[in-house]
Amino acid sequence: MAGTAKDVEHNGAACKIAALTETMEVGREAVISIIKSSWKIIVLFTLNSERDGMFYNDILAKTGMTSRTLAAVLKSLVSEGVVERREYEGNGRVEYRITETGSRIVSSRCPLIS
Repeated sequence: MAGTAKDVEHNGAACKIAALTETMEVGREAVISIIKSSWKIIVLFTLNSERDGMFYNDILAKTGMTSRTLAAVLKSLVSEGVVERREYEGNGRVEYRITETGSRIVSSRCPLIS
């Protein structure tokens, strides 16, 4: 049910996911998936700190993740609608930027990620 509170238990921390899914294009399952993945949270916080977006190698350097893990996490976050992928013509570089939805998840009052 969109808009109703949902308790999520993860590593002993209970999170309320309420209005996050009411007005956003991301469903409850996607929000729960993000909260359950520490790598996703790390990438979201990293991108949230750089509002102008970041290139792949910059994210890699800041997070200390392996290239394979980061590629999988970014692909998942893009498909969930919380990260935007922008490819620049000419040089082939790809920039990643947190979406408004992703920012709401980061700034939510969930004790696991705030």
